[in-house]
Amino acid sequence: IFLIPLSLFSGWENSYGYKLWICRGYSVIQTIDDDFTLAANVRYNSSQPPYSINDVYFLHLNSEGEIIWEKQYGDSLEQKIYNCIQTFDGGYAAFGWTETYNNGIKHADIWLIKLDNFGDTTWTKVYGGMESNDWGWFGQQTSDSGFIIIGYKQDRYSLQYNIVLSKINSYGDSQWVKVYGNELGLKNIGFAVKQIDDGGYILSGFTKYQFTQLDTADIYIIRTDLQGNLRWSKIFSINQSGEIDADIGYSITQTIDKGIIVAGTAHWVSNNNNDMYILKLDSMGNKEWERMFGGLYKDEAHSIQQCEDRGYIIAGFTASFGSGGYDVYLLKTDEYGLKIWDRTFGGVEDEGAYYVQQTSDKGYIITGWTDSYAITYTAIYVIKTDSLGVAV
Repeated sequence: IFLIPLSLFSGWENSYGYKLWICRGYSVIQTIDDDFTLAANVRYNSSQPPYSINDVYFLHLNSEGEIIWEKQYGDSLEQKIYNCIQTFDGGYAAFGWTETYNNGIKHADIWLIKLDNFGDTTWTKVYGGMESNDWGWFGQQTSDSGFIIIGYKQDRYSLQYNIVLSKINSYGDSQWVKVYGNELGLKNIGFAVKQIDDGGYILSGFTKYQFTQLDTADIYIIRTDLQGNLRWSKIFSINQSGEIDADIGYSITQTIDKGIIVAGTAHWVSNNNNDMYILKLDSMGNKEWERMFGGLYKDEAHSIQQCEDRGYIIAGFTASFGSGGYDVYLLKTDEYGLKIWDRTFGGVEDEGAYYVQQTSDKGYIITGWTDSYAITYTAIYVIKTDSLGVAV
């Protein structure tokens, strides 16, 4: 693996990857020992065999971004992971999906990988059925030491898409599965889940008419009880001045005031551009405020976290600002969603961020991808900043 350090100061920017591989970081966490562990998807890309191999990749870094260990897992089938957490036992769990074969038929199943503290596999489990494709997207450890995973499934016969929520015990055994949005003609996709203080869950994603020619979608928010039973669901559409739009909720978390904050994107069909979209709800799903950030081109928010000062840190990418192409976009707001500062990171080619977390020193750790700082194709991009978003 190559490491390209881009800074020599208290903050830093590094890229990691392999020659001839496309590598993208999807999740990064600060560990209990103040190191960092990230999860990535990597794909071999060459004109020579093997033409395309999709693997999952874990990287453990010290506080300066130097590699302590790395692990890569995969086979001849396609695997994807989209987030990684540190578990109560000091190990890790990662969530995504994998291709499997049943009776000679290839399909997708939700995938949970349990790792020890050195990144070695403790066990792996798949969840799904013969009658559907099931894609896992995001998960976390629950208060009972089990796991909750959100994703979506497509029925093999009706082609209907619905949000699926899977509760798993600490040994990887399925406890229950809930499906939401089972309405004919609608496509319902789940991207994020968080357990909240009453033991239930909040979910975010989008819903759209599946067979329409219009590129429209609405943010879909669900709140459940401890057993996944629906408490309420809400649909939100920006739809300014009657303009057709497509709105997606990529990230969700409970706020200090027991409300809900959602980050995602608003896509304007008329000019094919996007804005970052932030939505604040009370505990019952009523809108308190909304904010949009961006410029003349495509800007998206993929991760949000509430900070110690009650404000929010948001990460994604921007084509409106920065050094050209897409750049990582980091934005800090107050508790009402008003911008305090923003930063861009990247070079003349394309970069983007999928995840941000506030660190113990009140700075931030971000991961995503970079084309500017890769040897051949795309590399994992990791940025460590101070409390003002400065990396150099």
